[in-house]
Amino acid sequence: MSVNLLPGLPSVLAQPTLIAAVPSFGPTTGGNTVLLVGFNLGGATSVTFDGTPATITAQDPFGWVITVVAPPHAAGSVPVIVTTPAGASTPTTYTYV
Repeated sequence: MSVNLLPGLPSVLAQPTLIAAVPSFGPTTGGNTVLLVGFNLGGATSVTFDGTPATITAQDPFGWVITVVAPPHAAGSVPVIVTTPAGASTPTTYTYV
């Protein structure tokens, strides 16, 4: 999300913040739909699960939810990170079972 604090000055981009992945777990084969919930997620350029790119299928216009398809990964908990023009989010956790 871009915030223009004063006309004539460049807008300030807010860093993305992830709150949760819903569901927070899925199969090691990947392929399931995951909703990433947070703030300032609009304009996401990439989503990664432990560094592996996920497919972004939808972004809501308010920057609160991104829908992705989880990539395959070995079993265990991994960090999920969203990157926007403002930078990378702090990670949330997704568990492959």
